[in-house]
Amino acid sequence: MELHYDNIVVGHSIEAVLYSYLNEYPIVVTSTNSPYPFEVVNFELPNFFGRKKNEIWSLLLFELSMKGLAPFSKNATSLRIEEKKISLFLKQTDKVIISFKKCYIFDNDKVICDNIILKKEEPKYMVLDWFNVRSGASHDVEVINTEDDFVKDVYFYNSVRIDGDRGLKDLVSISYMDDEQLNNFDYSDTVARFKIESLMREKGILGSKSGFDGNGKQKRFPIKIEANFREVRSISKVYYKNSKSIKFINMSAGEIVAKYGK
Repeated sequence: MELHYDNIVVGHSIEAVLYSYLNEYPIVVTSTNSPYPFEVVNFELPNFFGRKKNEIWSLLLFELSMKGLAPFSKNATSLRIEEKKISLFLKQTDKVIISFKKCYIFDNDKVICDNIILKKEEPKYMVLDWFNVRSGASHDVEVINTEDDFVKDVYFYNSVRIDGDRGLKDLVSISYMDDEQLNNFDYSDTVARFKIESLMREKGILGSKSGFDGNGKQKRFPIKIEANFREVRSISKVYYKNSKSIKFINMSAGEIVAKYGK
């Protein structure tokens, strides 16, 4: 299959999707991983007020799909980009050739590009440890920030394991690691659990209620969290030189809305 577009966007981030939506350019989505439920927006977009980032991302992609501007949103596995041509490989082992006049690249994972490489970062990962909170799920804390790369941030979000809106929260911790740390027990989810429970206690979060003592004082179980799963995402980048027809875009969502929003 061969297609042609004057302008085409490559990427999967909220920035890539916004740029595609506001300019009405078709997009090749390189990942179906939506923003996380704890991520907040730094922009205001008509018809999307009050939405979470992952909701906006999904709605924008839906709008693009309805307009025929996201034809490969679930199938792209790898891309090779040359001057004025994209070779797009799909899960069904199909190959699509897309010619273009201008290509705007936001996220270059899964992308092989013939442009000159200016810089290639050492392997670096964002590690998300998702935990179920068994004791200590009822509180008003939304985030705990630290100065360390290991368990740098802890986000609390309404649990989807429990029916109904009971105000009970599970959590995810975000760490930044290199290859060596990723395979070191000292940076495992077990060690992360100990650190998170300590941070929760320091923040004044209490365990579940366990009745009263002889003096009528409320007793509490210790805080207890259990690992659900670990998610590892590569965040190291390859920086390419722009060419006449291929441009690598480094703009925030807020900057894109300010410049192209209507």
